[in-house]
Amino acid sequence: MTEDEIAKDMEGFITAQPRSWKELITRYLAQPYPLVYWGFGRLRHILGRANDGLWFPYTFAGHDFSSEKSTILKLAILIA
Repeated sequence: MTEDEIAKDMEGFITAQPRSWKELITRYLAQPYPLVYWGFGRLRHILGRANDGLWFPYTFAGHDFSSEKSTILKLAILIA
């Protein structure tokens, strides 16, 4: 697969349901790592992470759900 094909396939795979990084790596195990990372990099700016247990799967979202609590905590620490 090319980088473009991986990015397009990865987009469909994540759109079907939120996916963890482990699931993504497992799906593209036979592909060269640089192509998988670059393909993921094309999507990263539009992905968020569902606040769902140990793996915090990636999903399409307007913001990164998993960082909301830590951002609020950092602001609270700075203000205090």
